[in-house]
Amino acid sequence: MRRFEATPRLLISGCLALCALGCKPEKWASPERSYDTFVTALKKSDRAVAWEGLSKASRAAIEKDVSAAKAVAGDVLKADGAALVMSSGKRATGAEQVRVVERDQTHALLEVTAKGVTFRAPLVFEDGQW
Repeated sequence: MRRFEATPRLLISGCLALCALGCKPEKWASPERSYDTFVTALKKSDRAVAWEGLSKASRAAIEKDVSAAKAVAGDVLKADGAALVMSSGKRATGAEQVRVVERDQTHALLEVTAKGVTFRAPLVFEDGQW
């Protein structure tokens, strides 16, 4: 009878497979990483990732605004919420510094410095992701 022998390669492969099945996506794993992912998506015009990076409440508010605009504009306006996010006219810039100034189980407040200007960006923790 043969014994099962756990080699280092087999153990590493098994750990990676388990992590792939059970770990949350790295891009939304922390408030700082989520901010970076969102800004990168805006820079690349990646509508799907940028839309995914918004909270449920933000997406609902944008969709409500789009619906109201479509009711006024009729067939002229073809945009959806994700398109509206991408069509702000401004390109996102990378941050010089991103740091968490407040954090609890469901909310985080980031202080972001970009091009010498500092602002605060609130984030929420939803569905296991920031």
